[in-house]
Amino acid sequence: MAPPPPDAAGVNPSAASRMDLTGKRALVTGGHRGIGAAIVLGLAAAGAHVAVIDRGGNASRTSDIPSRVRGYGVEFFAAAADLGDPEQVMAVVSRVLSEFGNIDILVNNAGITELQPLTTTPVHPDPPLSVLAWDAQFAVNVRAPMLLAQAVAPAMVAARRGKIINVTSQAGTAALPLHAAYGASKAALDHLTRGMVAEWGRYNIQANAVAPTVIASDMGDAAWPPGAPKTVTMLDRIPAGRFGQAWEVADLVVFLAGGGAT
Repeated sequence: MAPPPPDAAGVNPSAASRMDLTGKRALVTGGHRGIGAAIVLGLAAAGAHVAVIDRGGNASRTSDIPSRVRGYGVEFFAAAADLGDPEQVMAVVSRVLSEFGNIDILVNNAGITELQPLTTTPVHPDPPLSVLAWDAQFAVNVRAPMLLAQAVAPAMVAARRGKIINVTSQAGTAALPLHAAYGASKAALDHLTRGMVAEWGRYNIQANAVAPTVIASDMGDAAWPPGAPKTVTMLDRIPAGRFGQAWEVADLVVFLAGGGAT
C-alpha cells in the first residue's frame, strides 16, 4: 500500500495519521498488566481491535482491560496459553486467527525472567543458573515470538503489509549481574527481529524491536525492589533519576504500529 501523499508542508504523513489504527487488528502477548496492558490500551485508543494471549489465572480474570478496551468502541478477544509450551502457542494462535481474523499488528510483549548467578560466588551466594531456568526464558522470550510471527506472517505476505513489534530489553545489550539468561534471550530476540526484516521487509512487513530499560511494573519491581541498594545504584545511573513508565513504551509501540504499511 502506498503511503499518503505529502501535505502542503511536505509532511508525509502527519504524526497523528501515523497513529490512527482504526479498523486494524492487533495481537498482543502478556496484555493484562504492566507494559502489555499499556500497549493494549494504547492500541485500542488509536482505534485498533485487540486480541490478547496471556497465561490466564487471577491476573486475567480480575483485569479491567477487557472493559476498558471495549470502552474505546473496538473489539476485544482474550485467550489463555502457556507461551513456554509450543503446542499451546500454536493452538492458541490458531484460535485467535479463527475468532479474530487475520492480524495486522503483532506485538510480542510477554517475557519472563529468573535472576540467578552463572555460578555461586561470595558476592552472589544463590544456586547457579539452571538448565531449566535457561530453557524456560528462551522458550517464552524467543521461541514463542518466532512461532507467533510464523503464524501471522503468511497473511501479511499475501496482503503485502503488516507490523511486528518485539519488546526486548536493554539487558540484551548491557550485561547485568544475575541477568545472563534473560539478557541472552533478549539479545536473541533482537537478532530474530533483524531476521524478520531481512526475510519479510520486501513484502512491506515492518519488524521492529523496542528495548526499554527498567520499567516500573510488577516485573520491574521484582528485579529491582524499591529501596534496595542495587535499585538505588541503578537509579543513580539514570539521568532522569527514575525508571521508565509503561505508557512510555506503549506510545512508541503505537507509533511503530502506524504508518502506511498497515
